[in-house]
Amino acid sequence: MDTMSKPDHDLAKFLAHMPWDAQDETLIILKGQLLVEDLLREFCQSRVNDPAQLVKAKLNFEQTSCLSRSLLKFPGKDWVWGSAGQLNSLRNSLAHQLEPKNIEKKRSEFVQLVFSETKPSQDLMSAFKSPHGEVAAAVFLLYMSLSAQLNFKPKGLLEYALESSGAQV
Repeated sequence: MDTMSKPDHDLAKFLAHMPWDAQDETLIILKGQLLVEDLLREFCQSRVNDPAQLVKAKLNFEQTSCLSRSLLKFPGKDWVWGSAGQLNSLRNSLAHQLEPKNIEKKRSEFVQLVFSETKPSQDLMSAFKSPHGEVAAAVFLLYMSLSAQLNFKPKGLLEYALESSGAQV
């Protein structure tokens, strides 16, 4: 049995699949979008009685994103959903157009939105020294923020009361 927490599992999956040393930024964007989409699909499948029906439905990214938002008990942060949509748009441009227009603008808007909301430290940014570290860092911050939002489970009043009284929870 796997004893890893869901956020730890998400981080391990990200680290295993993100091509940190890619010479082409396109690969980072494509893999990053796939990782985000996989995270959303796992979340949706964990919240329904018959996950096979979701697989059968072949939902696209936008549909999976909307379904994920509707299944959340707490609304979370709007920027996470906006930047996930921007990453998907960036990926679609790269995947479906030989010479995509406005790709630098889309890339810049995605990175700026993520960085404006997460305010990454210099220590974190120094870990992303690859040629395309800025995009990789933005994808990482989006992915982990989304993971935190999807896995958020606040304590109930009973748990707080028991903790306050010194009882074992």
